[in-house]
Amino acid sequence: MARLVRPHHRSRPAPAGGAARAGLEAAIAKLDRYDLLILDDIAYVTKDQAETSVLFELIAARYERRSMLITSNQPFGEWGRIFPDSTLS
Repeated sequence: MARLVRPHHRSRPAPAGGAARAGLEAAIAKLDRYDLLILDDIAYVTKDQAETSVLFELIAARYERRSMLITSNQPFGEWGRIFPDSTLS
C-alpha cells in the first residue's frame, strides 16, 4: 500500500495561470494513483477561493472513480465558515 502524507499547511495552491493549471492537473493525476485519499481535519484552516476551487476540482476528478475520506473537527453545518463559497461546502 502506497502512502503520501503531507501537512495541509504545505499544500497551498500555486497562483493561477497556464503553468499553474498544468501543475494542478499533474498533481491531481499523481494523487489519482491512490485508491483512497484521506483529507484529515479539513476545517483546521479557513480556505480562500483558490484553495476551495482546487479542492472542488480534486473531488470532481475523483467522483465515482476513487474513494475519499474527509474528516473535520467542525460539524458539517459549520463548514460555511471555513469555505468562502458556501455552495461548495
